[in-house]
Amino acid sequence: MAGAVAAALTLFGMGYNASVSVGAGMACGAAGAVVEAFSNHGLDNLTVQLATTALAWALLG
Repeated sequence: MAGAVAAALTLFGMGYNASVSVGAGMACGAAGAVVEAFSNHGLDNLTVQLATTALAWALLG
């Protein structure tokens, strides 16, 4: 939840409209939670960042 809120606020601050910010923020937050749940201990510090960044890039192009 915290990741989704942080992503949405960051995107809104970067100039994206509210609906895009909330939608992409929720998607990135959910992706981060899923990746963290399945990543090995220690490796999740890298994989969560890569997964959420790749998803944001794909969604916002």
